[in-house]
Amino acid sequence: DVRPVSERRRRWRQKLLERGWIAPAWPKEYGGGGLSVKEQFILNEELAKARAPRFMDVGLGWVGPTLIIHGTDEQRRRFLRPIPTGEEIWCQGFSEPNAGSDLQSIQTVARRDGDFYVLNGTKMYVSNGIYGHLFAVLTKTDPQAQPPHRGMSTFLVEKASTTGLTVGGQIQKLGYKGIDTTIFYFEEARVPAANLLGGEEGQGWLHIMSGIEVGRINVAARAVGVATAALEDAIRHAKQR
Repeated sequence: DVRPVSERRRRWRQKLLERGWIAPAWPKEYGGGGLSVKEQFILNEELAKARAPRFMDVGLGWVGPTLIIHGTDEQRRRFLRPIPTGEEIWCQGFSEPNAGSDLQSIQTVARRDGDFYVLNGTKMYVSNGIYGHLFAVLTKTDPQAQPPHRGMSTFLVEKASTTGLTVGGQIQKLGYKGIDTTIFYFEEARVPAANLLGGEEGQGWLHIMSGIEVGRINVAARAVGVATAALEDAIRHAKQR
């Protein structure tokens, strides 16, 4: 969750940032800790066991690792540093009214127009989209490509400077309500060609898969840590009751 937070939580984030523990496996030059993925797993597991507040938004969990692997030099310079500090909040625009688990069926398209791409389409259930500053948006740059995932590309969209982008209000939904979700409308929205992730069309599916791999490791580490703490609490209670 990236909604406004307490001063205590901000101080905790700063302490983690100073140690490089906000993004443990990121290179130090981008505000990370320079740890291995295995060391990151251990750290996240221990923090979860200690019930420490977590910071794991889309920027830290997906966009950052994807940019480190696939981004251009300019994209890494522009977008990475503000993620660990929390200065810029990222959201992901994947799901659509008729495409959720089957992302190959997305209908949002991007066509080249000189130094820009023009985006048209709708993105649904965008977590924290109301508060976000930047969006990683999955599109079709080649709607005729076969298989369909070969025509997918990812764009780094800046809310403040993108004309033709409308961010809707909060979506009322059943189930998990801890994170606000919204809807995006792209109507002839102009995005600089320099914001095509990796600078090459048709790589969107690769971006998603490689980024999700890192995110799942973080989720698993926290799950193991929380489960271990719960088991230890249960054993302690059984011995003392």
